[in-house]
Parts: sequence; structure tokens; C-alpha cells
Amino acid sequence: MQNTQTDDAQNNHTAKLSYTIKEYCAATGLSRSTVYRLANAGKLRFCKLGNRTLIKYQDGKRLIDEL
Repeated sequence: MQNTQTDDAQNNHTAKLSYTIKEYCAATGLSRSTVYRLANAGKLRFCKLGNRTLIKYQDGKRLIDEL
């Protein structure tokens, strides 16, 4: 049996650090309007980088884990 921490580290190595809203919707199956509704309710944080709106991997994963 492998160490769970090792498995998590390997998985995080290949995971994206952030997603655009379009990418996050595709990855989760949530609609764009639902993602904005969750952000407005304070359940999901957006990060702005120039004119791009991003969702950090940890924030997006936390939201899905809480469902």
C-alpha cells in the first residue's frame, strides 16, 4: 500500500494551479451562471489577473468537497 501523501503530491504535480471560468465549468459540470451565483454568495473566490478571471485550484476543489 502506498502512502496517501505521496499519492496526493503526485496528483497535485499534474493538476492545474488555476482555471478560467470556462475551464472550471467544463471540469465540474456547473453552468457559468451557477459559478457566478456561488461567487456572489461568497462560496467561491475569483482571482483577477489583468483582464482574466481565474479560480484557484484549492478554492475550486474546496467548493466541490463541501457539496
